[in-house]
Amino acid sequence: MSLIKTLLSSIIVLFATQSLALSPEDYLGSNDLEDLKKEYQLMKETVNNPDLIWLPLFTPDGRPMIMTFSQTKEWVKKNILEEWDGNLREYNEQYIAVLSEAVKASRATKQKIKREILPAMASRIKELEAEQDNQTPSTNGQNSQGNVNSQGNVQGNADAQSTPEERNYYDRCPKKNPSSTGTFSIRFYQPGKKNNYRECTYRSSKFSSPLAREVPYLDGKKDGTVFRYEYIEDVDFYYLEEKASYSKGKLNGIRDVYHFNRDTKKLYHIFETNYADGKKHGYHIRFWDNGNTEKEEKYHMGNVLSRKIYNREGGMTQCYKWDSFGNTTSCMPKK
Repeated sequence: MSLIKTLLSSIIVLFATQSLALSPEDYLGSNDLEDLKKEYQLMKETVNNPDLIWLPLFTPDGRPMIMTFSQTKEWVKKNILEEWDGNLREYNEQYIAVLSEAVKASRATKQKIKREILPAMASRIKELEAEQDNQTPSTNGQNSQGNVNSQGNVQGNADAQSTPEERNYYDRCPKKNPSSTGTFSIRFYQPGKKNNYRECTYRSSKFSSPLAREVPYLDGKKDGTVFRYEYIEDVDFYYLEEKASYSKGKLNGIRDVYHFNRDTKKLYHIFETNYADGKKHGYHIRFWDNGNTEKEEKYHMGNVLSRKIYNREGGMTQCYKWDSFGNTTSCMPKK
């Protein structure tokens, strides 16, 4: 198989795998009712627009890249031309194949958004509206409150007298530890599903107990978006350190890692890596602390296809490509 077919087949596989990695949790981060309503309405209008193509690709926040059909055709051409060896027949075949897969992936992504994400957003909007009206929030039409047991686990029940600190946060971990027992690891179970739960771990601090880690489980395996937070006490700075998508216990989607620089007092993006079935698949990009790309790699199911190294100013210093036999060639531009 030629290099162009190898690279473009990886794009096709990525369309299929990442459209499945989308999670409702990615769209429920805001607790602002008006912001959530606006995003819900915009997404509803966009997903029903037949001219817009939703590609599950490498955006920084893990959400689909949205383009018009004309823009999608230009994007496909650009990817093919980057590796084109002059074979016109192969070019036409790959153009049709990738464009068809892009449309198919968009259709699957839109269906998933309509089936899972929009209903989850609508449910969250109702909860926030209920909270504004001083009503008890509910999940999936059921009372989702619970009591913290001696192990710090929250068990769902129908007790309408539960306090706000004892609610079942199965859909999203609270930012501060809700346990009155001093427990720092709490599982919030889905009502009636003992293997479906969200594990919330909190940091011990003399000032507060902020959320340190949030892990959703489905059938006992990580499934959804995992969040890891860091809190720097001496400067009172709390930030998202890692965000990673899982499916059936394996990394499946984008993993982002951030770092706080004590010298500059700034937060910067360290790297983002795309995964499929637990293996690197797609782009792995590492950044300098000034925001410029330091390293850019392409993978196909764990196998590296290309690697580019840049200096802090953005100039390329190294460029290598691998063929299907593992042979390496330089791809540095000729001077």
